[in-house]
Amino acid sequence: MSTAPRSSRATRVAQVAVGLFLGAALAFVGSLLYHGAPSPAKVAAARAEHGYALHDLGAAPSLRGLTDQRGQPFDPATLKGKVQVVSFLDPRGTRVSPVIGVNLLMAVENDLRATGTFGKDVVFVTLNVDPQASDPATAASFLKRVVGFGKVPATADQWPFLSGSATRVAQVVRDGYGVPFRRLGGAALRSYAARRQAHGTYFYASAWNPLAENGLPTVVGNGSLVIVGPRGHIRARIPRAYQVSSVAVEQTIDAVLARNGH
Repeated sequence: MSTAPRSSRATRVAQVAVGLFLGAALAFVGSLLYHGAPSPAKVAAARAEHGYALHDLGAAPSLRGLTDQRGQPFDPATLKGKVQVVSFLDPRGTRVSPVIGVNLLMAVENDLRATGTFGKDVVFVTLNVDPQASDPATAASFLKRVVGFGKVPATADQWPFLSGSATRVAQVVRDGYGVPFRRLGGAALRSYAARRQAHGTYFYASAWNPLAENGLPTVVGNGSLVIVGPRGHIRARIPRAYQVSSVAVEQTIDAVLARNGH
């Protein structure tokens, strides 16, 4: 039997595989641009509002007992005196988490680096809200493969992605930061999405995430950002962060820095 047909078939299979990969990647980027890029009107509104109002919402929770993306125990003392931009992401998520990570946090990080404040005066802290299905290595992979597009966007000192037991994470996120996330799957997820869509708040455009696995429960209610001041008190909660502009977040950070935590 001739080997030419086999070679031709193999070539076609390879071409199809590459096409599917590129198509998925382009769909991911297109989804992010469509849903995450703020319009000029939103940017103008954010500038006019000077970010989000600041309040003293109480002390931020302790982050002891959690592990960073290197698998090392996290030392909360490294956050002392710095503004913290706290997010609550699912490394295997295909909806809110990639949009917040890429379109918002990455944009804010780039701007903060330009001003020399990232890592020095401002750090990012992310809580892994699906620790049952993830581990530190998955968190590190999310930052590199999804947020950084192949490059680590920041060191663990500048952007710790913290994991822990499901009980400990729930305690920190729900009780400490006041972010009422929960995990849904199957019929519960479809029912939840239908209710949100009926109220005009449906936001579940699929985003490509190579870490996602079919059948995993989906995390909902984790789309907020929390801004913590240099003295360790929560100064602002930003709901539906996947729909806000980076300008509004940056101006909120600037306001906290200007007040030195007061």
